[in-house]
This record gives sequence, structure tokens and C-alpha cells, in this order.
Amino acid sequence: MDFKKKVIFTLCVLLICLFTSINVFAEYGETLSNEEYEIKKIEIKAEQIQDECIVQLTDSFIRKAEVLIDEQEKVPNFPNESLSTEMLDGINKTTWQPVTYNWVNNISAYIDLKNTYKITHIAFLDANGEPEIEFLQGTPFNWKSIIQQKLNSYQEWKCIEVENVETRYLQIKVNSRDSGISEIAFYGYPVKEIEEEEQQEVVKPNFNITMDEAIGVNGFIDDRLSEIQAAGHIREYHNLRWTLDDSGKNRFTNGNWWYFDDYYKMLHEANIEIIPCIQGTAKYIIKNTNGASLNEKAVDLGEDSFSPKAYKTHSSTLFQYAARYGSTQVDESKLLLTDDQIPKSGLGYIKYYENWNEPDKTWEGEKSYYSPYELAAMCSADYDGHEGTLGDTYGIKNADNTAKLVMGGLCNSQNTINYLNLMKLWFENNRQDKKIAFDVINFHSYCGKQNPENSGLKDRAEAIVDWRNKNASDKEVWITEFGWDTNPASGISAPSYEMQGNWLVRTYLLLASAGIDRSSMYMLRDAGNTTDTGKYATTGLTTKKGEWDKKVSWYYVYTLKNVLKDNVFDKVIEENDNIYCYQFKNQNTNEICYAIWSPTDSNIEQYTINLDGVDAVTITSLKDKSIEGEKKTENIVDSKIAIDIGPSPIFIQFRAPEENKPAEEEPQEPEENKPAEEKPQEPEENKPAEEKPQEPEENKPVEEKPQEPEENKPAEEKPQEPEENKPAEEKPQEPEENKPVEEK
Repeated sequence: MDFKKKVIFTLCVLLICLFTSINVFAEYGETLSNEEYEIKKIEIKAEQIQDECIVQLTDSFIRKAEVLIDEQEKVPNFPNESLSTEMLDGINKTTWQPVTYNWVNNISAYIDLKNTYKITHIAFLDANGEPEIEFLQGTPFNWKSIIQQKLNSYQEWKCIEVENVETRYLQIKVNSRDSGISEIAFYGYPVKEIEEEEQQEVVKPNFNITMDEAIGVNGFIDDRLSEIQAAGHIREYHNLRWTLDDSGKNRFTNGNWWYFDDYYKMLHEANIEIIPCIQGTAKYIIKNTNGASLNEKAVDLGEDSFSPKAYKTHSSTLFQYAARYGSTQVDESKLLLTDDQIPKSGLGYIKYYENWNEPDKTWEGEKSYYSPYELAAMCSADYDGHEGTLGDTYGIKNADNTAKLVMGGLCNSQNTINYLNLMKLWFENNRQDKKIAFDVINFHSYCGKQNPENSGLKDRAEAIVDWRNKNASDKEVWITEFGWDTNPASGISAPSYEMQGNWLVRTYLLLASAGIDRSSMYMLRDAGNTTDTGKYATTGLTTKKGEWDKKVSWYYVYTLKNVLKDNVFDKVIEENDNIYCYQFKNQNTNEICYAIWSPTDSNIEQYTINLDGVDAVTITSLKDKSIEGEKKTENIVDSKIAIDIGPSPIFIQFRAPEENKPAEEEPQEPEENKPAEEKPQEPEENKPAEEKPQEPEENKPVEEKPQEPEENKPAEEKPQEPEENKPAEEKPQEPEENKPVEEK
């Protein structure tokens, strides 16, 4: 080759190299070095792998997907390296097994590699068993298989070369509860770096819910107003089949027994927030196929439970509910009512609608368990008809855009964050607007025989509130079931009637300090007789329906509501092993209230509180048979006060120091300088219950309607159920037995 040809050849080679480099730079943002192209083990951390099967209620007998990457330093760094006998012996052979229930036959997990990689090899330790394992690539809910193998070895490291795999996300699926694998590794090189989203400042939202509004109870339509008034809201257990009849139409008055229009109107006029918890399915949905249970998922027959379309009937009923009781007038042509119903809309009684009770319960098997993806699909339908794709008469927002959807209260508070993460993943990948399609995060948490401070309740609540603040700051957070039995033989009992009251009041205060927006104790009345030893049978503020004997706790909770009327949690003054002291602030007067107690359930004498700039305080102690408590006024000497503290919270109210200035500092307007002196003279505002009971006729709709059906006596069945199985699921499902006349 002559010199001229050599020059031309060299120039061509240089141009080709330059063109290739430009292409690489254009595609990946920078030219990747040889080292970056090196095929090696891809680093994976525990937070990058997420189980998709989270059925199990506790971690006691399961092994999460994290075990698959917990010993990455012991596996080969390159695919062509073998795993020596010594290295193999050093690896924990514990296999991935996220569930033990025999009705779960498939498990899966997904991995976010954080960047896009070219995957060249997939390796895993085949520990034992013969399940089938599959690795997939793509994006969540849009997966494509890479390899699928039936495991057939014992403690053997297998490394498989793969082709055409370029992905950020991977999924692992196994057709068994026990995966049979104990460690995995992926080999390749990065082809695209994903910029991490800049983390925004976390700010806790303020929904302006005061303590008297936040304090709630669970109950039923036949609970009396005179007892309900101890709380600011009621979570009303409401079976779907009470509204959706066998023809697929809806009814809100039921012949000659329950009249929900009247019930909701009564509560609304008493300034009590009504939150119907619409639970269970209906015969119209399940068609009574193969002995189906009314506690099963509300999936339309033949539909895929992971699709919003499966919940079309359910979302239609929620539309009808919001159309009738919401704040918006809806065209009568959109109302789907039985012939005996009077068309009504925009009554303005209800703002919140809960779409299930304990959807993550496991004690009734797979047909009654909603996975996070299934609940997300139902929420999307119930929220806005899955962005309107189901039609304009589905979902509460299409009836009343001010209505708020409360996700069904999860019973496993220890697993709530995992559940929420998976729901969020579904919304981001299945809705165009990527919106989390509910307005309220909702969970339950019981403390066994422990007091609330020692049970970890606040830690669990704070973790969920923190998740909200970081991921869904426009959502309220509620806990809608907690409580203690008064029968000491129960597995979730308080030591005494008085201590039940103390623990309930302290729980409301604890949850407010944790950032919980509303709290509902379980429940207003006992589910069983006072002698019943089963769990959840004697958790009421009163004895069973028909008796209505008020326990100490009823007076304590009512007093809490009155003392903290118009107050919101402000800050923690002290919180240690011996003393809890929280500060609340009145939204209207800016007055301060300290709530103080001992979490040791014992007494502490002469606890000293510094109150600089305060002249006098009002001290309220909880007292049986009183809804105002026992009050006294004390002058402050040397800016301090010493009081005896015990397990029963004490409330110290005073004007904020900045409002406590002497009149001579503002001589030009002395008359306006005494607002606080006038307010304490209106105690009548704090005694609604003393006036309401004078109208018992309003409070006994059920007792006047003896034709009531015989289904509604769920409470008596509940105590035999496992601890996780809250009685509310079945209680409202048998209304025919709920006749007060028959019980008398």
C-alpha cells in the first residue's frame, strides 16, 4: 500500500472512531471508558429490592427478598469466576420465603437497579427444592421474560448467560411459597445513568382538624346520639349489601326499619362527622357462585381483580352514595335507585367515604384478601372511575368533587409502609396522572395488654406519617381502630375500667403528637356481654346495645373532647420514661393547654412545671360521671406550679404569655385587653351531652322499628376470631338480629 492510501485508510479509521464516540456520547451523555464497559457484578442494596407478596402479618416466620442480596460480598465479582467450596460453605443457605400461608402459591419481587444496565449474566444459589423460577425485565406491570428454569440442584451456584437484556428494573417470580434460592447476582455494565430526583423539603401538612374533631369512635346506625356525642366523629360500619340490592340498584331507606337519611341528618346537625365504612360485597356482585362469602372481594364476576374494571359495580355504588349525601346536586337521570326510593342528591351530610374494612386480612383466605395492587385498582375505580374511563357515574369524585376517599383501614400496621409503597407503584404505572387515588391513609393498631406508650404505637404511627410527608403530603393519616377490653380475661384487656379510660385518652394524645389527623377507638358499645372473655367483646365505652351503661372511659373521652375543643397539637414539652407533657393550642383564642401524665401507670408527687409569664391556670382532672372533669384554679407563684401526676392525664390551661401582659402596656385600648377573662365564663358550650339526652325520642330509631332484619349481630361472633380479625367485619353483616325489642 502506497503512502497516499495509508493516509486515506488512517483518516477513515479515525473518522469511524470519532463517529462512534459521538454516538456513544449522544446516547449516554458521556463516553464510557473501558472500565465502565467491564462486565462485573452489579451492586444491589436492600432498599432496591421489594417483595410484591406481603400477605404475612408479621416477620416472625418469613424471610423477605432482602435475603437474596444480603451476602453479596461472598459471591463472585465476575461471571467467569466459580464459587469455591470454601466460599459456598460461608454463604447462608436461608432461602427467600415471604409467606407461609398454604393458599399462596406464587411469590414475586422486583428490583430497581437505579440505572439502566446491559445484563449479560444472571446467577443464583440453587439451595434446595424444585420450584420454577423466572427472571423478567421491563417496567413494573409490563414485564418480559428473560429466563425460566426449574430448580433441580442442591446448594449449587448457577450462572447463566443471557442476551438482549437492557433494563433498569428486574422481576423475580417463583411458583412456590419457598423460592428455593438463597442468593442472587446480576452481571453487566451501565448504559445509562439516571439522575436522582432532587429531594424536596418535607413539610407536614395542616388539615386544620381540631382535637374535638379528631376524637372518634366506631359504631352502627342503631347507636344512640346521646352516647355518640362523646366523640367528634363516628366511623359507621356499613355493609355494601345494605345499599346495593339484588337487582343492582341502590336503596338508602330499608322498608320499615333503617333510615340512613334520617340517621346521617341527625349526626350532621349534631356536628358529628359521619364516615361510612362501606365493607363487604353483595349478592348482586358475587351472584352467590360456588358458596361465595359476602366478605369476599367485591370483584365483578369473571373480571380480573387487578384491573379497575373489576370494581365497576362497587364504584357505581360509591358514586350513588356521594351523589346522595355529598355537597353537589347530581342530575336525577344518573341516580340508580330501587323503585321505592325518593330521588335525592346534594344533601351535604357526608364528606368522607371509606371503601373497605381491613382489606389486608388473611384469616378468611385468598378470596377475601386484597393485595396492594388489587386495593389500588379498586381505589382507582372508587376515586374517579379510574380517571373517568369507567364512565361518569363511577367513583365518588364524579358525583362530588369535594368528596374524599378513605382507603380501607389496614389491619397490619407493621406492614403498612410496604403496602403503601406497592400501592404507590401501581398508581404511578397504571394511571395517566400518576395520582395516588385516595385522600386518606388509614390503618389499625392494637396494643395487646400493654399501655399505649410501651406498645410501640407512636413509633408505628410516626413512621406512617413520615411516609405520608415524603410521598403523599396531600393525604390525611388516620388510625380507625384501637382499644382495650374491660374484661381482664381478654388477650387485649386493660387492668381495670378506669385504666381503660386512661389508656384511651392517652392514646388520642399520643397519636395527635405523632401527626395522626383522626383517631377512632373500637368501639362505642360492647360487642358482647360484660362476662365475655373473647378479644374485642368488651372494648366499648358503654356496655352492649340495649343496656348502654356508660363506663368510666365514656366520661373520660367526653371530657377530653370538651377540654381540647378547638385545640390542635403544638409541641412536646417533655417525653421520657416517667413523664409525658404535650402542649396544645386553641385555634380561636391562642390559649395553651398542657396534657400531663405518667406512662408508668403509677404516681409521681409534686412534679414541677415552669410557667414563665403566667399568672393563673385552670387544672382539669378526669372524673367518673362527669363530662367536664374536676376543675380548679390556681395562682402561679415564682413562675412555677407543683402538681401530683399519675396514669390519668391532667390538663393545665392558661393564656399564652404573650397575651398575659398587664393592661398598662396598652392604655389606649384597655377594654380589648381582657379577652381571656370573658371566655372561661361560657362553660355551657362544653356540655352538649347534658342537653341532648333530654330528647331520647331522636336517639332510639331502632327501638321504634321492631321489624328490623335479623342479620346484624356480628359482635357476638367476633370474640372467637383471631386477634387480627376485628369483629367489625362480620358485625354489621347480620342486621336481622339487631332488634332491640327482641333483646329486651
